[in-house]
Amino acid sequence: MPENKNSLSFFFGLFVIIISLTGITSLAFAQQNEPYHQAVLIEASDGNAGAMYYVAQNYAQGLDVSPDLERAFHWYKQAALHGHALAKHHVGQAYLHGLGTTPDPIKAKHWLHQAANQDIAQSQFEYGQLIESQHNNSEAIEWYEKAAQNGYIPAMNRLGEIFYRGLGTELDRKRGKIYYHQAANLGDKVAQFKYGSILYEEARIFKFYPKARHYLVQSAQQSYAPAQSLLGRLYLSPGIQQNYHLAQRYLHDAAAQSDILSLTTLGEMYRYGQGVKPDLKRSFQYYYRAAQLGNVEAQALVGLSYQVGNGTPQNYQQAAYWYNRAASQGNFQAQYNLGTLYTKGQGVERDKIRAYAWINLAAENGLDTARQARLDLKHRLNTTELNRAQALSLELNRR
Repeated sequence: MPENKNSLSFFFGLFVIIISLTGITSLAFAQQNEPYHQAVLIEASDGNAGAMYYVAQNYAQGLDVSPDLERAFHWYKQAALHGHALAKHHVGQAYLHGLGTTPDPIKAKHWLHQAANQDIAQSQFEYGQLIESQHNNSEAIEWYEKAAQNGYIPAMNRLGEIFYRGLGTELDRKRGKIYYHQAANLGDKVAQFKYGSILYEEARIFKFYPKARHYLVQSAQQSYAPAQSLLGRLYLSPGIQQNYHLAQRYLHDAAAQSDILSLTTLGEMYRYGQGVKPDLKRSFQYYYRAAQLGNVEAQALVGLSYQVGNGTPQNYQQAAYWYNRAASQGNFQAQYNLGTLYTKGQGVERDKIRAYAWINLAAENGLDTARQARLDLKHRLNTTELNRAQALSLELNRR
């Protein structure tokens, strides 16, 4: 029996090494094989760190057994205490996010640091994030650079942002650009968008667009909405090879992902017939979706569409609703238009005090038509009403 057990341990140890080197955690012969899990559990109980890690992975991912984060954490912790680097990373994440244990930022930092020191790239990055959150930027950068050297793309992107924008360190756009370029060449859609955007801004000076377009297209092909939106707007511009068909395609793709800038751009295209046949109904639909997503300018335009019946049936109540949303966020045209609805009693009860309060805000924001309307309303209010209207205007401005 001792010989058989030693033989089993040898072959299991070899198996664990293969798992560790390949990252395999769900081999075909192990899937849904509880007896095999029990055999591995015996090895884990005998102190085999690789077996401990494998059992933890099973419980974490629900392989061969029912998912159980608490048991997963227990075995990750045991493997970590036996020196297993990836287990240390998982223990750090468990303490960081409360996976199978009580969240504990101090313990998370300890275990992520342990894993980072054993060259686990994701741990190096996440430990760097914890350090950066404590405003130790120089040490955070050191850990980000270690993770980047190990090929970890999020670290490259963070370094690109840090150096290109000078966040907590000296501005170094050349260095930031290098990190974005590295991540872009590894196929990361965010880096491709950012690097392409940088190249485009440089191209406006140096007149070299093809390289910028190359990275933006790569990002857009991975369905990254900001890249699709930027390409769509660039193809609308005469600054590069104008192409309304491509502009529409990219903008539609981004709009399908609820990209607000693409929705408002499409609304404008159909409103004014830019590269398409004018279509107020379609224009309204795009502005309406942007308004629902919180875009203030779109909310004001939707209010106007309802007020005058452009692209949608006239509806003063809806006009008042959308004007109010935009006006409450400081859109002075919506403030004025809402005030006129209160003046006329359209969609709302006629209310001279509220009319004055909103129109006064628009006038204070510099709208000339509002200044004249405010003067006209002022003559229709007695002293008490005017004082109430001015107090209400101050209150609305503070909201």
